[in-house]
Amino acid sequence: MTISVKVGDAKTRLSELLAKVEAGEEVIIAHRKEPIAELRRIRHEKGSHSVIAESKRRRSSRDYDRGDIGLAR
Repeated sequence: MTISVKVGDAKTRLSELLAKVEAGEEVIIAHRKEPIAELRRIRHEKGSHSVIAESKRRRSSRDYDRGDIGLAR
């Protein structure tokens, strides 16, 4: 089942919405009537920790290529 909420409601009810996502529901967040974001459960083809690690690895690699390593942002 898909739930649609406005941005303000999503901010107020985030914990509740995340519980619904954990239960398998999808949440569409809309600004006025325009959908702008989707909350859905992460598929565990890769564990969530490996997804995060991969994202950090890519980011570090990109920063290194730009010469940003060690610089505060």
